[in-house]
Amino acid sequence: MDNNTNAEPTTEQAVVPGIDPATLADLKRQVGELTSGELPLTDQQIINLFYPVGAQTYTDGSVTFRSIIWPRKFCRDASLLDATGQVATDGTGTVTFLLSNFICSTVNSFQAPVNLLATPFSTRPVYVTTQYNLVPNPAAPGSFNDLEITLMAWSPGGTPAPEVVIDWRCRLVSVPIIL
Repeated sequence: MDNNTNAEPTTEQAVVPGIDPATLADLKRQVGELTSGELPLTDQQIINLFYPVGAQTYTDGSVTFRSIIWPRKFCRDASLLDATGQVATDGTGTVTFLLSNFICSTVNSFQAPVNLLATPFSTRPVYVTTQYNLVPNPAAPGSFNDLEITLMAWSPGGTPAPEVVIDWRCRLVSVPIIL
């Protein structure tokens, strides 16, 4: 298989019927100038004033703990956050973002375990690897108020795959905050 299968951007977009692609590109450029930044939006998203970026649910569950002192496990009821979203890698095949940018809650406290799944939205062969870091809360030492997620897209030959749209899903423990 040729290692350059992803030499061209792999962003897969639905064709917006009845709209000229050059017009969409110009609209995207103009909106980017208005917002002082490059917008990682698909053509379908750019023609709407509002577009969904994520979804989340909180469910009851339990967390299993092990003790370093006593050779046993114990369980505790917990709230689990299940969040999803869609992002696109940059020119280097990487995208890094905060979970808080995709969920409605603005006051959070998270803890491990974290389960992260990423699936490329592409007709070309692409692999995705994941990394995450719990973000420490400076106002409450020992707690974490966000999750930083990094997704990296790769061609089958092992070179970075730029501009790949990735659907992701994350599940982690959401600790109740008592104010």
